[in-house]
This record gives sequence, structure tokens and C-alpha cells, in this order.
Amino acid sequence: MSNDRLSSSIKISCGGNHTILVDINRGMAYGSGDNGSHQLGLDGIQYTSFVPLSNNPDGNEIVKWVAAATTWEASALVDARGFIYTSGLGLHGELGSPEFNSRKSNECFSRVGNVQVSSQVIKTAAGLRHILLLCENGDVWGWGANRKGQVGYRDAIVSLPRKIATGIKDIGCGKDFSVLLNKNNTLKVLGSPRHLDEHFYNLVDSTAFQLEVMAVAWTSIHLLMRDSQGKQSIQSFGNNSHGQLYKHSGDNHEFLVIAAGTEHYLAVELSSESWTIYSWGWGEHGNCGSQYKEADTKSLFKVCEFDRSLSQPMIHGGYSSSWIITE
Repeated sequence: MSNDRLSSSIKISCGGNHTILVDINRGMAYGSGDNGSHQLGLDGIQYTSFVPLSNNPDGNEIVKWVAAATTWEASALVDARGFIYTSGLGLHGELGSPEFNSRKSNECFSRVGNVQVSSQVIKTAAGLRHILLLCENGDVWGWGANRKGQVGYRDAIVSLPRKIATGIKDIGCGKDFSVLLNKNNTLKVLGSPRHLDEHFYNLVDSTAFQLEVMAVAWTSIHLLMRDSQGKQSIQSFGNNSHGQLYKHSGDNHEFLVIAAGTEHYLAVELSSESWTIYSWGWGEHGNCGSQYKEADTKSLFKVCEFDRSLSQPMIHGGYSSSWIITE
């Protein structure tokens, strides 16, 4: 079973202390949280509930928003035509325009020149200071901080959005690295994530598995895979300082999806009676569940359950925050 209608119509992107939600069916975007650097493109300093973001950012015409991406203190919105708009703090190229690099912030959402991505944006990903957009035709566009090569060029800052890859079906961003899943089911890493070991790169070169889900956190990666016999397995790589890597408890969980926050993960499982949400990793801010304790990093934590008659819950991990949406 899947949650195609919900997951395809609602998109969430979480920045350092702000969140943008896009309702694709309505072409609307909503923001909440910190706006101290104008990362929501609004007038106030902080918003404790979601408020609509303007559909007329340049004062000329109404646009329909289809995607959002957020870094620590910057945000990007993409309209249905493929034009990119940014707002917030852009000292590392996050705003996608050279003219903002020397300014503290862009105070409202402004269009990034005449840059227009090649087809409909179906997914976004962002690290601390860089952004990737995945288009329906398999093209990937990126910009922002690139000191470690996370955007795929030699420049330390990629100040204008550029096409960085083709033939891609999924993307993910760590703090300062990027992971691309090619349509031939192989992985490509941009940047130099210091927590990934030789085992990960050996797996990257393998084609003996069917990769179903890729979840990328700041310093770790999880791959939900299925072998030729149909058996599901989870491979996790990277930093485990706060229990970020998956706990193989022998309970034979069969997850439908995994979502990554900065240093924690969420997963959805379907049983005969209910949908169950699990969490693991760094949960000091309650992002792994209100009853989650540091000792629980050695096992999965059951966050909540929903009746099976409901649609599959949508999950999203942010900067020390977690989101669960049901219908």
C-alpha cells in the first residue's frame, strides 16, 4: 500500500528553525518558525503557526508553488513554470544569485534571474548551506556551499543554480555532502562525508540489490533494500554517536518508508491492525517522541500507532523535529 495522494500533494521542508509546507494541489506555500533572517520572506520576526506565503512575490503575476527547500537560514520556492525564488541569509550562495552573496539577507522571495529548471520539480533536498532539486526528467539542479564538492563543481560557492546531473531518480543531502541515486540503481556521492566507510562504497559499486528507499541525514545514510529472494534489509552507514545507525533487533520489521532528520530517523510499518511509526537516533529535543530516552538509542522506539483503515501516514524529519501527517 502507498500514500501517493497525500505524499504527492503535501511537501514539507525544514530549515534551522523554520518550516515551509507546500500544498501542490492548491499551489500554496505556508511558513512557520523563525524569520529573523527573512527566511520566510515575511515581515515578522517569528511565526508560531503556519501562515500563507505570497503567491505574487514579484508583484507581476500569481504563481503556483510546487516545491520548497530550506537550509539553515535560507529558503527556496519553485513555481509550476520551473522558476526559482529565494529568501533569507545567503552568505554561502544559498540564495542562488551572486548579487546577494555580499548582503546579509534577501528580505522577501525574489526570483533567481531567468534560471528555469528543465521540467517539473518532484523532490528537493538541502544540507546546511546547499540545495538540490530533482526534476521529473531526471535532471538535478544545485547551488550553494561547495567547499567539499557537495554540489559537484570545483568552485567553493556555486552562486547560481546549475544542472549537476542527469538520469537521476532520487536525491539526498547530508550536512555537507550529497547522494544521487541513478536510474540504473547505482549511487553517486558528491563531497567527502568523513563518516562513510569502505563498506558503503563497496555497496555503491554493487548492483545485486533493489534499492527501495534512500534516507540521508547529516552524518549518516540508510538504504532500504530488497534482495533477489524478496527479503527486505536495512543497511546503515556513518556516524553512530547518538544511535543514528539502524538497530537490527531481530524483530523482522517490514518498513514501507524511512525519513531522515538531521541526526534521527523515522519509519512506517503496516501490520494487520495498524500503521506504526518508529524512531531512533538523537532525540534530545523530543523529536523521537516525548517518552524517548537516551537509553533507547540501542533499540527502536515506537512513537505512535494509527488504525489501518486510515491512509498511510506521511513522515518527515527536520532539524531536531519530526512531522507525521495523516488523513
